[in-house]
Amino acid sequence: MVKLVAKKMKWVQLADPVVGMNFDLCWTDNHVKQEIFYKMHQSQKINHFPGMDILSRKNNLGKSLMAFKLRFEEEYNFFPNTWMLPADFANLKDYHDRRQAGRAQTFIVKPEASCQGRGIFLTRNIESKQWVS
Repeated sequence: MVKLVAKKMKWVQLADPVVGMNFDLCWTDNHVKQEIFYKMHQSQKINHFPGMDILSRKNNLGKSLMAFKLRFEEEYNFFPNTWMLPADFANLKDYHDRRQAGRAQTFIVKPEASCQGRGIFLTRNIESKQWVS
């Protein structure tokens, strides 16, 4: 749809800003370096913005959401608790021990440097060396 609209508007399209700065619209799947944003003219558009990895990477998003949840617990109760392991293991263990009360809990484990579901698994064993170390 983006390409169709850009063509209809007769915009110059580019798939990678590293190639050049002659574009009206740049739609890329690649990381965009800060200097590209500084070189862009006000009329140029790109599907990224500085610092977007804070939202687009699940580990960074998890850290940000948990920081807000600590400060604004009522407003940020719409997502599951998140821990970055191994750094947050003590907090996870404390949570697990407080909530256990005779019922098994299942945790979703997502590797930090993975995407598209690769490496994700479920566990009830928070002491597993597979994901703590």
